[in-house]
Amino acid sequence: MNANQKTKSDKLLANEMVLNKISAEIDKISNNNNNINPGKTVYKLNYNISKTNILTAGGVVLTDKFIFTYDDETKLKYYDLDKIEKLKCVLQFGCVSIDFKYDGELTELCRANMEYQNIFPDFTAQFDLFLLDRTKDVSDKSEKNICPKCGSFFTPGTEFCAECASKSKTFIRIIKLAAEHKIMLIIAVLMAMTASGLSLIVPVLQRNLVDNYISPPDHIKATVTVTFLDILWVMLWIILLRALIESLIIVRTLLITRIGTNLSYNLRSVVFKKIQDLSISKILKRTAGELINRVQHDTETINDFLTYEVPEIMQQIIITIVITVFIVRYNWVLALFVFIPLPLFLLINAASWNFIGNLFGKAWRCRSAASSVLYDIFSGIKVVKSYGTENQEVGRCAKALKAQLDIEMKSEVFFSVLYPIARFVLQCGSYFLTLYIGNKILGGTMTRGEMMQYMIYVSMIYGPLGWMGNIGRWVSHALTSAAKLFEIIDQKLEIKINENPVKKEIDGYIDLNNVYFGYKDYEMVLKNVNLSVKPGEMIGIVGKSGVGKSTLINLLMRLYDVHEGEINIDGINIKDYDPNNLRSQIGAVLQETFLFSGTIYENIAYAKPDATNDEIIRSAKFANAHDFIIKLPDGYNTKVGEKGHTLSGGERQRIAIARAVLHDPRILILDEATSALDTETEALVQDALQKLIKNRTTFAIAHRLSTLRNATRLIILDNGTIAESGTHDELMAKKGIYYSLVMAQRQMSKMAIAKN
Repeated sequence: MNANQKTKSDKLLANEMVLNKISAEIDKISNNNNNINPGKTVYKLNYNISKTNILTAGGVVLTDKFIFTYDDETKLKYYDLDKIEKLKCVLQFGCVSIDFKYDGELTELCRANMEYQNIFPDFTAQFDLFLLDRTKDVSDKSEKNICPKCGSFFTPGTEFCAECASKSKTFIRIIKLAAEHKIMLIIAVLMAMTASGLSLIVPVLQRNLVDNYISPPDHIKATVTVTFLDILWVMLWIILLRALIESLIIVRTLLITRIGTNLSYNLRSVVFKKIQDLSISKILKRTAGELINRVQHDTETINDFLTYEVPEIMQQIIITIVITVFIVRYNWVLALFVFIPLPLFLLINAASWNFIGNLFGKAWRCRSAASSVLYDIFSGIKVVKSYGTENQEVGRCAKALKAQLDIEMKSEVFFSVLYPIARFVLQCGSYFLTLYIGNKILGGTMTRGEMMQYMIYVSMIYGPLGWMGNIGRWVSHALTSAAKLFEIIDQKLEIKINENPVKKEIDGYIDLNNVYFGYKDYEMVLKNVNLSVKPGEMIGIVGKSGVGKSTLINLLMRLYDVHEGEINIDGINIKDYDPNNLRSQIGAVLQETFLFSGTIYENIAYAKPDATNDEIIRSAKFANAHDFIIKLPDGYNTKVGEKGHTLSGGERQRIAIARAVLHDPRILILDEATSALDTETEALVQDALQKLIKNRTTFAIAHRLSTLRNATRLIILDNGTIAESGTHDELMAKKGIYYSLVMAQRQMSKMAIAKN
């Protein structure tokens, strides 16, 4: 458990005395009133402020039937889950509370200080998931909110604890990943087993060579004359057998390589697609380095485990069993000497598994952190250079890499000490065995050939057993990576797609009805927003920074879903559309212009991969980008570098506008589309935009209010709501918020002119 999880866990599990009290009170109710069955406990939570704002020690217990609360002031209260509507976390002055409607009446469940501002929202989110799943069997609900082993929260939307997930269940899921390749894997294992079976014959031939040809007993010497040709024939059989074994191994290796390549591709595709399907909010909760680590390193680890290590483990186990049966049948006393140290060897390896798992978990986190640091530095290299902070970043990178190095060094030191000890314990049996066999040879009860055959078989047992001492390392490594992948794969999608989603060409009628949305449950960014837009209208969105302008257009693109209310396009709820079909008809030129590492041509064509050269050039001319593009050394084939760093901000923005033009969307979104342009270029681009917005429903955000003069209508956002709406002239005459913003900008312009 990491420090952050432990802190959360401590807060949840603190004040056990209160939780014990509430449990006792619940028992009293159930004993005194046979009509009340409290149900099975699902979740426990503490709070520390009473409803009269007095510090207290309170507790909440959620069962599959009721919510119980208890503190010294209000004593025990309980609420029937069937009468409860959605819980809400409300941020108040200096405290945070959980409210809900009970039988249609607004009720406060509990209250706490700001230390709980992150814990309460988690509780309400988990409660909502719990209510959705109540139709299912509730026997496992305790596993769906907080991990009973480590006390850490599950990642929101998942039912999987990556920290202490069931090793056996995770292992079974790993094996199932290779199900579609099972026939080829079985063939590969059978080939390996055949090769191993043939290798068991070699010691028999070697024994025959020694006992009957090289050093035969006296009675054979007296009756048989051994020639060089006889020895040559035996050697040829051994060579032929070895050649066949090696051929099988080569074919098996080629087969395994093919399986591994396909499996790696499929697994990476599944993980990458799931990440693509996740909402923006879930993706942004993870760093780019962490996601890359999962797609690349973790999938490769599981691929290696399934295609190389699992077949090898099966092969070695079968070899060990076959040779063990042979040795026991040949001489059980000899077998006893072989297996005397085995229990201690297995005990040493088994005892290290948990420690190994923890080491790999820490190594994974350190590796992700180091990848994230490197990604940040390389992505922001221009900022690093411009501020001259190279040495600072070298130090930051060195610190992250040192943390990774330390944990990996600790891991290697552990393995370097443990496995030699385990191997020594295992090999002790061979020392006792050598004494026993030596005594048998001196006594004349065993031939040299028998000794050679037996010692080869013993080495063939100790080899796999010593090799399998590494199984703990491999399995722990694979389980760590699998836990991280399944955490992603098991994420519940926030942007859900209906079974039969609507796919149609939209006209552009848009209605927002009583829309509420916040990035946190208790902090709404948009509140009760109502707006109707007709096709072809241009809506200018105006307001101070942070009032929800970009949030509004994110909702229109369905990058997030509203908390309450609905957004309709052409009279159909946006949630009923196929997201890909909907977004294919929305074009956006965002405030943060992003270009992919490639050519200018490829970046414009990104909106329409099958576009012709004429369409690309026409779009560039439309966006006033063609003239500067043809002046570049390679024209449209000019490489723009990562994120388009070789181009100026204005050039990047014009390429983004050209991309939107080529897309030919029904709904156009402009988020500060001209913010990086100088006055002269802005005038040209504004002219292009005026042509672009014709017959399209357009939403435009601009801090430079003069660029919105031609908007059909302006909406002014303030405090999360639409405070004003109308044309430029109407709002100026009203002398409200919009008038104040325009006058402030004019004053700033006058000051800038006077200063110059």
